[in-house]
Amino acid sequence: MDHFGKSDPYVLLDCDGRIRKTEHAKKTLSPTWNSTFEFDFARKVAKDPPPLKVTCFDKEAVRKDKEIGSFTVDLKEFFANEGEKSKEWYKILDKKGKEAGEIHLEIWTSKA
Repeated sequence: MDHFGKSDPYVLLDCDGRIRKTEHAKKTLSPTWNSTFEFDFARKVAKDPPPLKVTCFDKEAVRKDKEIGSFTVDLKEFFANEGEKSKEWYKILDKKGKEAGEIHLEIWTSKA
């Protein structure tokens, strides 16, 4: 967060080492990304999919980007209900477990 109480947030999504990243939103505490990311999995992975870790960072100009917080999504239910979309708000928790915001995700699976 800068001296004016704003952040330059971006989100990093990690699913079994497959990384996707949003653009950083400039000087805001209420970012909107409207980004779509795809992760391809072998059919056998659908039975025991890896979790999706979502981490929010504040982009810093000089120093290392600061982690705002994160959460993990269990993808098993999405593979069990293939084709159904889920739209949910997820709480971002900082390293101390304190709520640091929330992110709205829409997740679905489909056959390749």
